[in-house]
Amino acid sequence: AALFSLIILVVAILICVETILMIILSKFCEDVDHNVLSYINSTTYNISGVIPEIANYYIRGAEKNPVMEYDALARKYINQIQDYYDKARIGLAGFGLACPAFFKLDVDDIAIKARKILDRARHLLKGNNIYPYYRQVVRKGICNVVISGVGWMWLLQIVTGLILFPLCAILTHKFLVGWAAWMKVKEARRARMAQSGIEGASSDSDSDDEDESDSDEPEMSEKSPMSGRQLLSGAGRRWLPRGYA
Repeated sequence: AALFSLIILVVAILICVETILMIILSKFCEDVDHNVLSYINSTTYNISGVIPEIANYYIRGAEKNPVMEYDALARKYINQIQDYYDKARIGLAGFGLACPAFFKLDVDDIAIKARKILDRARHLLKGNNIYPYYRQVVRKGICNVVISGVGWMWLLQIVTGLILFPLCAILTHKFLVGWAAWMKVKEARRARMAQSGIEGASSDSDSDDEDESDSDEPEMSEKSPMSGRQLLSGAGRRWLPRGYA
């Protein structure tokens, strides 16, 4: 009974937790975009004010993308560095004599590679490339798959843990009680049959002893007339011969 009550209690607690989780997720998914942006604003605003703007662009589809501003700024720095190097290349020739490795530095090639990296990053960070991941993870994953999975688990635990399991336990207890009573009756009947068998065997042995004693008496009368005279009653003496009387 204690184990049964403990299992029911654990199942009830799990169902309560899952119910609260489904309520929270359902409330969160009523306006998932707004709730996600509110959470990002509250957790990252003190770190950087650009992060909420980036999230607003990728989630709400704002016109301004702060990431592209950083891309334009990086390109500006690359162009300025390349211009400074080209202008100062003649003046730095003397410095190159002191450090031959300086002539091996190809700033133009580095600038070309940097621009290619920025072009690739610009393509990857477009809204139509980032938003599908957000839709797949948040909208479909959390607001569809997770809630559906928790709901099915909640329903199965109610049906299995609070309906089928108690019903199975009650029926099993009823069967075991009836089976124990039936076994007790069976053992009692078997004991009575064994006891009656012992009494019947003892009565049969007593009757056999009496029959043997009765069969011995005529033999004695036939073998010894004297003994017969002593054993037979007076009424039975009439069939004896005269010489024996």
